[in-house]
Amino acid sequence: MIEVDWIKQLNASIEYIEKNLDGSISSQQLSEIMMCSFENFQKVFSYISGKTLGVYIRERRLSKAGIELLESNEKIIDFAIKYGYSSQDAFTRAFKTFHGCLPSEVRKNIVQLNLTPKLSFQIKIIGEEQMNYRIEELSGFKVYGKEFDILTENAFEEVPKMWKTVKKDGTMETLMGMITNLKPCGILGIAANGQWGKSREMKYIVGVTKEDDPQVDNFKAIDFPKSTWVVFNVEKKVHVKKTYQDFYSIWLPNSEYKLADLPVIEAYGADNTQEIWFAIHK
Repeated sequence: MIEVDWIKQLNASIEYIEKNLDGSISSQQLSEIMMCSFENFQKVFSYISGKTLGVYIRERRLSKAGIELLESNEKIIDFAIKYGYSSQDAFTRAFKTFHGCLPSEVRKNIVQLNLTPKLSFQIKIIGEEQMNYRIEELSGFKVYGKEFDILTENAFEEVPKMWKTVKKDGTMETLMGMITNLKPCGILGIAANGQWGKSREMKYIVGVTKEDDPQVDNFKAIDFPKSTWVVFNVEKKVHVKKTYQDFYSIWLPNSEYKLADLPVIEAYGADNTQEIWFAIHK
């Protein structure tokens, strides 16, 4: 059965953002609308839309500001305040970066403004292409790994740097020696924080699944509860980003499951295989 509510929640979140572009947008309110953590919502949004939530909101605000500059006589400082900028200079810089012109030029000259349209989500029916996945029921498990602090909005740029770091500083070699047959197997990449996504910052852990070991004191330990996971194999010819997009925009809306408030796990096997584990529940 198609999970229509999932699409309705996504569109409701867009409506909420749209109504509050000139005010405060609450991460807690978005979490309540989506019935998942703010972190999970950010991930869903990024992979379905192709841009981060923060970038979308900024571009929508600047799009509206451009139109309103043409249609009103408000001062530029008023637009800066209205759309959440700390100063007129900050607004002017952001405006020029997005539109390619200064706010003051909009009323004086004929300029071409950019527009990021309001998003709308629709269900995509499975059948156009085959999706290979399996459902795993796991009892509680523990992951040990090296932890990094990053801003969620910068994750696409920062995560690859972290993998380079663990390869250079010897962490990867140590983790390879700790690999067990426990699932999820291999070297794991996990994006989360201590409260499973309650802030705009997140923790990224590069680690392995391992039985409880008090002697492992140089790595962060994360406990996962008993949970259900849908696991996708990432084919070598398919970009990992497409797997995320297919899960959020095709598999999940067409399934009987909802997202669970646990982080996504990327598992890299010794034979160059890759899996993505999504926590789900009915």
